[in-house]
Amino acid sequence: MSVLIIEDDDGVADSLAAILREEGYVVELANDGAAALRRLQQRPLPTLILLDLMMPVVDGIDFRRRQLADAELSKVPVIIISARPDVAQQAQTLHADAYLQKPMSFEELLHVVQNRAVTEVDPTE
Repeated sequence: MSVLIIEDDDGVADSLAAILREEGYVVELANDGAAALRRLQQRPLPTLILLDLMMPVVDGIDFRRRQLADAELSKVPVIIISARPDVAQQAQTLHADAYLQKPMSFEELLHVVQNRAVTEVDPTE
């Protein structure tokens, strides 16, 4: 399974990537929503997206709205990861599949990723 991490903090992104790679996931990184949208135009699509909300250029909220507006891209499940105090509300508003409040434990991350990454996205779609 592959995970696209959209996170502007290199330390956080690298830590998340290391944890997931250790568990056998293929991981790609994007440091803002614009870079992530460019990546999603390529194939194959990732199995899952971990999305930070507060980023420069294109933030997570705008990224998610653009993703949902595209029939193909909207099929990729999204887990919001954010330090925002309203992360639960934002996740609901943005129709995210799950959310994690930063800071999170490795166990929380793996539990949510394993439970949400159950369906592969067909890369030919």
